Amino acid sequence: MSGLRLVEHHGDDGIQRAADDVLAKLRAVLPRDLCALLDESGLFAGPPARRPVESVDAATIRKTIRASRKARIAYQTGEGRASKRTIWPIALSFMERLRMVIAWCELRNDFRCFRVDRIQEWTELSEPISRSRMALLGEWRKRENISE
Repeated sequence: MSGLRLVEHHGDDGIQRAADDVLAKLRAVLPRDLCALLDESGLFAGPPARRPVESVDAATIRKTIRASRKARIAYQTGEGRASKRTIWPIALSFMERLRMVIAWCELRNDFRCFRVDRIQEWTELSEPISRSRMALLGEWRKRENISE
């Protein structure tokens, strides 16, 4: 339950609605005593910290990820340098203070994480990514020492 509550508070609008729907469906089918456990749980997710303004809708990013397609982005670094990249987005990470796109970057020929608030433009390309998204995600997790 705490995972759904975390998504309710830290996800984008579409993800938040989906989490709300799941909780409502659980309440509808659970016996009364188990439903009470949902409401009386000692596990909470606090509201998100103030996030920087994002120009790109997270739902658009999620759509590209699900389609396993490349994206062309206009990105601005923390130092203010602009760059254009073609990336293979493999995951979207929701954190307390920001959202990150995990991707293979063709320019760097390596994995990179891109802050969503620094992406100025996002264009989904018709070209599919060249490798399995799940294999790439597994490779990234292994490199970052993140368990499944």
